[in-house]
Amino acid sequence: MIRYIKRSLILWLFYTSFTAISQQDDARIWLKASVEKKFTQKLSMELVACTRIGENYSRMESYFGSLGLNYKIRKHLKCGLSYRHSAKREITPFFFERNRGSVWFSYKNKLYKRLYFENRLLYQKQYSAMTTSEKGYVPSNYLRNKLELSLNLKKKYSPYVATELYYQVKYQKSEINRVRYTLGCNYDFDKHHKISIYYMFQREVNEPDPVRSYITGLEYKYTF
Repeated sequence: MIRYIKRSLILWLFYTSFTAISQQDDARIWLKASVEKKFTQKLSMELVACTRIGENYSRMESYFGSLGLNYKIRKHLKCGLSYRHSAKREITPFFFERNRGSVWFSYKNKLYKRLYFENRLLYQKQYSAMTTSEKGYVPSNYLRNKLELSLNLKKKYSPYVATELYYQVKYQKSEINRVRYTLGCNYDFDKHHKISIYYMFQREVNEPDPVRSYITGLEYKYTF
């Protein structure tokens, strides 16, 4: 199993390294806060609020709130579902509403001593501008796969690296249109408070006018 995971990770990183190169650059900041309520050791609910600033830190790009349920199936396997309501700025200075539903599964296991591997598979369905566009009731569907390596250190620090592919599912032609690479670190103050800081490189592929983004992110989470 460990050999299979290592081989899959190497092939994944090799593939994502040779996707198309973007043409536009943008620097962004993503800020996120969440609250998680644990009902049992297996079941929890999470409320999330997020703000994203783009165009080289010059103006707000989007903001959203989401509500999700997480369930631990067994020791290494988890699943969950969520609903997100967001507003995103398009070409015009106006924000357009979006509604998204997601379901995901993740597998996490130890590779070596304090080194862990996690694979998350997520499917999302999103409706954009439902009340202002003729195509607002036509959903965009994505299948997202994220691979992560993390190191669990003794002093509450957990540095990690991750890569994620967005695979857009279409009736006529399905294809990958976004790739993410992330380097970050989690810090647990105690069993209730946690912060995460990361740097992400995101690029669009198979798009007529692709964008390459450099994202700095900060997250805070409270669990009770």
